[in-house]
Amino acid sequence: MEKYIHFTSFNIEKINSIFKYGILNKHNLKKIGFYPKKDADFNGEYFISLTKESDIKVYSSFYHFYNDSNYIGIEVNKPKIIYKTNNELNDIKFCLFHDTIFPVRYSAYPDEWQTNLKIRPNNFTAIKYRIEKFELKKEKLDEIESLINEYNLDIPIIDFDTNKVYKKEAK
Repeated sequence: MEKYIHFTSFNIEKINSIFKYGILNKHNLKKIGFYPKKDADFNGEYFISLTKESDIKVYSSFYHFYNDSNYIGIEVNKPKIIYKTNNELNDIKFCLFHDTIFPVRYSAYPDEWQTNLKIRPNNFTAIKYRIEKFELKKEKLDEIESLINEYNLDIPIIDFDTNKVYKKEAK
């Protein structure tokens, strides 16, 4: 099955809500009391951004988040409806459809897809992070591993670069 990655901020409260409710679009996040900041993104109110692991290093959605220690990847099985973004969309159409439920999507990134469905935790296949590169976050990885156990999710934490599975060190 084809796998996609949704990147989210390395924020324990947000990751907790993702493990509890699934990956939600901004419209549904507001319903559970999360008020995402108004980012300059291509998702609008009703869509969820996805990418794939890639070797593209210039102007890539994957590479942008992969190189930022403030983001963690959640690998998911392909959701039922994926819209490939239209990189040829002009500014007028983008402005008209950006915050609507219409599946006319745009992204400046060639490796971005979007879905308007909630991605349920049972579709998560792994948590991915550059563990060896960004060592300062290991205590947060321990917290994430505890949340994985709390929600009985059968997903490993994997280093993007080495594919090693992270395990909390025994104290």
